[in-house]
Amino acid sequence: MIDRLTAENERLRALLNKRNGAIFGRSSEKQSAPQAQEQAGVYNSDGGHAPDQARKRGARFGHQGHGRKIPHLPEVTVVHEIPDEEMYCPLCGKPRRLTGIEEISCEIDYEVRPVLKKHVR
Repeated sequence: MIDRLTAENERLRALLNKRNGAIFGRSSEKQSAPQAQEQAGVYNSDGGHAPDQARKRGARFGHQGHGRKIPHLPEVTVVHEIPDEEMYCPLCGKPRRLTGIEEISCEIDYEVRPVLKKHVR
């Protein structure tokens, strides 16, 4: 009698574990292991949260960066004027208005200039 009840108890526990796994287990929408541990509230033996995984080094997505800024460079401003023949609308022929909106872009140029070097010995 006890053997039969023990066997039935084991069978029911296995069935319960299988159903709990199907309902509460990981699905096809899998999470990474650290996220799953965080959601499950995994604690270490000290009573605190488990230590976070080390972050990867390098720039993060969306990080602005430093850009190329060289403060000692001489600055040359080049103004691009719109020619008079382009100051009219190509569709209706009316003159275009100046809106005062400017687009400023910067570039770094390396100028190469010829130099005559005299070597005196």
